[in-house]
Amino acid sequence: MLEGYERFFDISDDTVLDWVDALVHYISPQWAIALEHWPKNPSTYRETYEKYGEEVMGLMEKLLGLLCEDLGLNPKYIQTLNKEPLLQVRINYYPPCPQPDMVNGLKPHSDGDMLTVLLDDGMDGLQVRKNEGWFTVPSVPGALIVNIGDLLQIVSNGQYKSAEHRAVSNAKQSRMSMVMFLSPEEDVLIDTAPELVNEAHPSLYKAVKAGEYATEYMSKDLRGKDAVHALRKEQGQEVNV
Repeated sequence: MLEGYERFFDISDDTVLDWVDALVHYISPQWAIALEHWPKNPSTYRETYEKYGEEVMGLMEKLLGLLCEDLGLNPKYIQTLNKEPLLQVRINYYPPCPQPDMVNGLKPHSDGDMLTVLLDDGMDGLQVRKNEGWFTVPSVPGALIVNIGDLLQIVSNGQYKSAEHRAVSNAKQSRMSMVMFLSPEEDVLIDTAPELVNEAHPSLYKAVKAGEYATEYMSKDLRGKDAVHALRKEQGQEVNV
């Protein structure tokens, strides 16, 4: 998985890129942490993000337990499946853009993980897609936004659907968001839970290793939900999930 500082600024006539600065690194487990990607300033950065990561991990485990129960699965099903999960943070800074209609803040996509938790600075900018329309998610100060990831869509056999979303730019104001992504270990085989498959409800997705899915997700210029849609099985009819 990519780590470090990224910058995507471009307003050329023939290219539409993301208008964002981003810092990306792992929070846990310990063996995945590469401190060379962590800022040295402010001096409290490491302590703050390690503590925040612990709290978010606890929240994610509780949410996944509840989601499993709702599916009729053991509450620990996904926690066990994940083995020693990877928690990654992405800090986004969207500066004011002189031509916001010419760029993406962040292109339309769904998250290629199991579960995502986002905290923003109170500025609107996140949009979700419903049918063919885009709708702004009102920013509530101090509130967390939780996204279902593509891998949870596969495990749940489409009962939970990853949300296609994007970030839009603003001509006058900057915006920041901090996003935590939870993914299984790379060698974990992601497949529909057997308890959710029967004659009336066949498996909708091909199995894939978490690491292979992440590589595919990051290595291609995928749009929307292309990555998870590419794993759909033919069922004799269109599967719109």
